[in-house]
Amino acid sequence: MPTSSVNTVQRPTTAQAYRHWPMIGAGVLFAGSAVLALIAQDWRNFSIALIATILVFAPLLAERWVNLQVPLSIQLQYGLLLLTGPYLGGYWRWYEIWQPWDTVVHLYSGIFVSFALILALGKTLDAYRLRLPVWVEMVMLITAKAFIALAWEIGEFVFDLTFDTRTQGGNFDTMTDMIAGLTPSLFIAGMLFAYRRRGAVGYIGTLLDVQQPSKVGAGNAQ
Repeated sequence: MPTSSVNTVQRPTTAQAYRHWPMIGAGVLFAGSAVLALIAQDWRNFSIALIATILVFAPLLAERWVNLQVPLSIQLQYGLLLLTGPYLGGYWRWYEIWQPWDTVVHLYSGIFVSFALILALGKTLDAYRLRLPVWVEMVMLITAKAFIALAWEIGEFVFDLTFDTRTQGGNFDTMTDMIAGLTPSLFIAGMLFAYRRRGAVGYIGTLLDVQQPSKVGAGNAQ
């Protein structure tokens, strides 16, 4: 019995270590890049790498503040977004070298953010014991993603003004990016509908019903 009890306590710790390895790897990469930029006195790249390093802690803070267990798959997607967006796009200037890269990042962000919103939706429904019509869930998902796409464009606008860069290429570019960022959420909203109505699309179910720390603790207590 004592041995079994010890194993039960250790498993979540091991799982947590594996779950956060994408953020650890990204943090090391961004922090190292910040140091190199600091040595070269490249304040633009130092600021970008420093911000990226700080953003790495978002999943950990989410777990601490709202008692949310962020799955490995979501952390992988988030790490890839930080890598393709601020790091490759900003630090290594891919936004300036190849203009469509901005739209590619927006398209990918639509996938990650939509899945992250599904995770947040599942947590909210569980925490407040809510049952909403599926169409309301779909509208919430699309509306939240549209707001995030708008906030992203505002951020790029401020970034360009601050660092004299060209991440935005005018109204056509801005609208193309917003459409690219919003389109994946429409498809993922359809996946949410399919899951609610037919139990299809298993990944949506794993995000909605992800086992939370409180549930893990209750299961161990039993």
